[in-house]
Amino acid sequence: MSVDRLQIVGVKGLELGLDPARLQRFIAEVALPVLQNRLQGLQLSPAVISAMNLVFVELKQIQTGDGFLAAYLDAHTLLGAAKDTKAPETQIVKAPGPTVGPQVVQIQVAGSDDQTPPGLLRYKARVDGGAWSEPTFSRRVDVVTYGGAHTIEIAALDLQGNLDPTPARLQLAVDESSPELTITSRPESIIAESEIAIAFTGSDDLTPAAQLSFGAELYRMPAQGGAPELVQSRLFEAGISRVSFDRLEDGVYKARVIAKDSAGNVTSKDIGFTVYREGGCAVAGRGGDSALALLLLGLLIAIRRRARA
Repeated sequence: MSVDRLQIVGVKGLELGLDPARLQRFIAEVALPVLQNRLQGLQLSPAVISAMNLVFVELKQIQTGDGFLAAYLDAHTLLGAAKDTKAPETQIVKAPGPTVGPQVVQIQVAGSDDQTPPGLLRYKARVDGGAWSEPTFSRRVDVVTYGGAHTIEIAALDLQGNLDPTPARLQLAVDESSPELTITSRPESIIAESEIAIAFTGSDDLTPAAQLSFGAELYRMPAQGGAPELVQSRLFEAGISRVSFDRLEDGVYKARVIAKDSAGNVTSKDIGFTVYREGGCAVAGRGGDSALALLLLGLLIAIRRRARA
């Protein structure tokens, strides 16, 4: 997925800017989980179907092949079941670390009960002692959190309506601030070399500078227009202050440096430049804009084509 910088300007001069890395993180960790929750409401597999709250069918798996569709399910009935007064127990199977960025927190849970099968337990959640959410058969609980310290409670509910009186608890802090990123050295606007290097520094309000991680991406801008093409990338690594890209062919490029703190908050900065080596001649200018580099490259290419004609 590639997202360019988003700039929203309101009618009264209100301006909102999201750099590409922050926008990608918002889509991946907020928008997509919300969409996934909506899709889960369509009773896709796995799902539990109830008939008069007496018969329950738990859909375990669906397989398709050449000319067939196979569904694997468990059927449960409450007919003749003894009165159940014992509440289930709840466990947290998987949860994020103690510090996270603003996101939909995903928590995997499990439960046990003396009469209700594990697959038929439902789960409720609440934040900071607030109202309980509606119970769901899903064993993944998604909770929306905001800045600050929070306590999340999750309680299992059996088929008789008994709710775990000692919910599983998770404490975490939400860090809403993204790190600061400063580019200290960058390539010139037009270069004749096949390799570039970019130096940078970063800082954050909670994460020490030595623990910040940095990554980088290199995009080539198509000559005929269209979406940029990702040609190289550098994985996130803590403590680095420089990245380089090599084996560059002639063309217009955009390099993106990304800083990430321990909560996953990101900040990015883009750097545009042009590689032009034909005839061994290079034209260079400091501090230029990538649009100017693109214009100059276009003029050089046009002159070359006219000379050949």
